[in-house]
Amino acid sequence: VGLALMIKMMGVAKLQGAYSMTLEVRPSNTVARNMYIKLGFKEHGRRKRYYSDNNEDAIIMWVTL
Repeated sequence: VGLALMIKMMGVAKLQGAYSMTLEVRPSNTVARNMYIKLGFKEHGRRKRYYSDNNEDAIIMWVTL
């Protein structure tokens, strides 16, 4: 379901004139990270201690649409 939603959202964004998308994901969320990589997202940095519940970093990912 997540993959279908992301594909749809990326298509709508492109139709609305977006050239790229960005997101943050937990390093520990390997399922989501692998899905984003499959969709063409690439890692472009980290936000240190981004998540307040456990101070986990966030991986910043970008894709060109």
